[in-house]
Amino acid sequence: MKDPSVAVVIPNYNSGSIFYRGRPILLSCLSSFRKTGYSNYRIIIADNHSTDASRKIASHFRGVEFLEKKTREEFSGIPRTNNYGIKYALRKYRPDYILMYNTDMLVGQDRQWLRKLVGVAEGGRDIGIVGCKLLFPGNIIQHAGMIVGPAARNRGWGERDEGQYDKIEDVPGVTAALSLIRSEVFAKAGFFDERFYNGFDDTDFCIRVRREGYRIVYDGEASIVHFEGYGSSNSPDRRVKDKSFYGYQTSYVYFALKDLNWANRIVAVALQLGRSIAVWKENCRPRCALNLRFRDRVPWRLKTSIKAILDAWKLYKGAKR
Repeated sequence: MKDPSVAVVIPNYNSGSIFYRGRPILLSCLSSFRKTGYSNYRIIIADNHSTDASRKIASHFRGVEFLEKKTREEFSGIPRTNNYGIKYALRKYRPDYILMYNTDMLVGQDRQWLRKLVGVAEGGRDIGIVGCKLLFPGNIIQHAGMIVGPAARNRGWGERDEGQYDKIEDVPGVTAALSLIRSEVFAKAGFFDERFYNGFDDTDFCIRVRREGYRIVYDGEASIVHFEGYGSSNSPDRRVKDKSFYGYQTSYVYFALKDLNWANRIVAVALQLGRSIAVWKENCRPRCALNLRFRDRVPWRLKTSIKAILDAWKLYKGAKR
């Protein structure tokens, strides 16, 4: 019996010029994916008007399609990038599943990870999305399902992986950095909200999918390596990093306004302003005052956060209309 078909949608912006251990992350991503123990898939790179060697890198891989809009005005922001690739895949290939997959991923020791996710999804038509455990290099957890609320975050973030999340269970949400989505879900829940720029569009999407009666399942028996942020916050281009910070802040407040009650909205805005001043040290445990570090350019960040709050309010009011 033939495996269910999977269309892999990879959003990309200049990942051919962002390096990890001396290699462009797009090259590492595509090379690594070939290790996956699953055959019935095709890869579609949805490109956000890259100006580097991304297309050339993709051309070295047989069967990889490179989609590109010609102007930034038509095509910007991760949700819009994702939707472009998803709609193309659904229209052209009619796959059973869409796999959202970031460029800063590496297949590790678990080469059967995709087969495991598909197996879980095939366990019931009410399962709309399946995610898995994502690990930083060094066996530190980056994602073990989402915690949804005013302090929305990845469960298990920064913990050493000792098998504490190695189970299959229903969760409020999973990250779109890697998520297997049943194709019919998009017809009922819609696509990613393109008012988001960077972050929380997946949290909002998961909330809408659950409202349609679908389950979201985390498979802790499957894992993959995720560097997280190498396409934006770790870019060598300061303009890209600054735009990423503003976009994340705006998206966070827009999510709070759209999906939370008023009390939690206030908490979310306060947390955002606090994050402009200090953040937790990388992979720290426990999360306490001693593990906070002050950020650089605090005045600029606070000013940017206030602008983000105002712009998010405009987005929210526009969405309601």
